[in-house]
Amino acid sequence: IDLAQAVAQIEAHLAQNPGDGRGWEVIAPVYMRSGRYDDAAKAYEAAIRASGPSPDRLANLGEALVNAKAGVVSADARATFEEALKLDS
Repeated sequence: IDLAQAVAQIEAHLAQNPGDGRGWEVIAPVYMRSGRYDDAAKAYEAAIRASGPSPDRLANLGEALVNAKAGVVSADARATFEEALKLDS
């Protein structure tokens, strides 16, 4: 099975099971490595909705938001990183 097939299978699973936080956490880094930063951010947001915020999930979301804006740290990204730091204390 190639990566595109695997991604398609996971996407189909998540379309049917949007509350699968683990599935979102599996697909998000694949999107990041593929340069699909907006999709990665949406996947991390879905993982946070399904599984709750954690320092790692929030930091990964912040990274995706920064990459989606070509390296610009938006107010959303900054707030996400700050929330990650608060949870990590």
